[in-house]
Amino acid sequence: MNKTPSNKSFGYVFSIFFLILAILFFENIFDLKTLLLLVLSLIFFILGFFNAKFLQPFNNLWTKLGILLGRIISPIVMFIVYFGTIFPIKILIILFGKDLLSLKYSRNKDTYWVLRKDKTNLKDQF
Repeated sequence: MNKTPSNKSFGYVFSIFFLILAILFFENIFDLKTLLLLVLSLIFFILGFFNAKFLQPFNNLWTKLGILLGRIISPIVMFIVYFGTIFPIKILIILFGKDLLSLKYSRNKDTYWVLRKDKTNLKDQF
C-alpha cells in the first residue's frame, strides 16, 4: 500500500485549495458558495493545525482516488504517446524500407559481425 502524506499537510493543502476557490468564485462576501468555501478552508486549516487525526479518513479517501485515477489515466496517456509518436515513426520506417538495426537475413553473408572503423584504446580509461 502506498504511504499517505501527513494529515497536517493534507489539511493545509486543502485549506489553501478551498481558499483559492473562494477567491476565484468571489462575487459577494455573503454569497453562499463563497462563504461555504471560506468556511471549508478555515475548517481544514484548524483541523490541520490543532487535531490532524480527524483528517485521516479524508486523506485515505483522497489517496485512493489518486491511485484509481492513476490506473485509469496512465494507460490512456501511454496509448496516446505510443500511437501518436512511436507507431507513426515505425510506419514511416517500413514505408521507406529502412533496416535501422540490420536485422534482415541475407544468405550471401558469411558473418554478421560488424567491424569497427575506429580503433579505441581501452587502456587507462579513467
